[in-house]
Amino acid sequence: MRKFYIVFLIHFFMSSLLCNSFSKTADKPIISLNALPITGFCSKGFEDFDKVIPKFLTKRGLPGATLAIMKNGKLLVKRGYGWSNKNKTKAILPDDFLRIASITKVFTIIAIKNLIKTNKISYETPIIDFLNNQAAIADQNIKKITIFHLLFHQGGWNSEESLDPLLSLGMITSKLHKDIENLTPHDVLKYAIENIELDFVPGTSTNYSNLGYSVLGRIIEKAAKINYLAFINNIICKPLNIKVEIGPSRLSGKSPSEIDFYQSHDLDLKSDAISLKVADASFGLITSSPNICKVLNSYWIDGDKRLTNEQRQLIITGSMPGSMALARQRYSGASIVILINGRDNNNPEMDNENLKQLIDNTANKCGI
Repeated sequence: MRKFYIVFLIHFFMSSLLCNSFSKTADKPIISLNALPITGFCSKGFEDFDKVIPKFLTKRGLPGATLAIMKNGKLLVKRGYGWSNKNKTKAILPDDFLRIASITKVFTIIAIKNLIKTNKISYETPIIDFLNNQAAIADQNIKKITIFHLLFHQGGWNSEESLDPLLSLGMITSKLHKDIENLTPHDVLKYAIENIELDFVPGTSTNYSNLGYSVLGRIIEKAAKINYLAFINNIICKPLNIKVEIGPSRLSGKSPSEIDFYQSHDLDLKSDAISLKVADASFGLITSSPNICKVLNSYWIDGDKRLTNEQRQLIITGSMPGSMALARQRYSGASIVILINGRDNNNPEMDNENLKQLIDNTANKCGI
């Protein structure tokens, strides 16, 4: 009992010191009581995040996470929790790059709205105008799809009812007789347009579609006349002094910038493989939590520029094998981003909901 009390006092002292320090030594890990290392800093009053995030990770067997909280351009929390490698020998640092899953779509929305503002495209532009290399289309209703439809998931594809091409690349590579490593977003789009019928008439329903955002990526490239990553770097990243990359699909091919990600099995390249190169504009980016906070400090999640004293509350979540992500903008003006380098594949939807409630409840308690 005495030993536990001494350990507790040491942990309490180190946590208090770290939470009130912005020094360069703040990235040296401390070991929390649940054996997860904690790196980075947090401002006074935000210590509750240091309690609930490690508990969430430990309960679900997740290796680690990064958390960033920003308000009025100032980082209030910049934390790493847990491990960045499978051997558990290296602690996650707050600026580490992780897969951001569908938070990628925020970058795509901002890019599309930039092209609309500069009169390169409009909300009413039919996507068929950008598909002139297609030999045939599987459904004549594709001609009715506009950029507005794709932005709001009204393009006619419903991944719960039919095939999601971006999550079925093994089947597509087999059909195209092409190795997945050489597959491009254009290959998948061409296959989808020529072979997959719509699930509903565009504009008559709203159903989440990864494919729709992949199409938006191709529209960006054609309208801007440069590739997707170069365009978002030019209009978003360079002005904010941040960096994003297209992520890998497997650990063996991951970028030197990215930490390890964990999943229940390494996806078979010949069956259900995911290629982040192919999914670029939909869920293919990697970056850090503080970098995303900088974006959210300048833009709303819906792609609009943030105005002084404007109040909104928005959220976007992302989930894929090996990764979870959440970005929240609150009425207080604070932006909260958490990226996790693992996922419990048994019930990812429930974990997303639990994470959302955890972040909101803790933010309420901290007064942001």
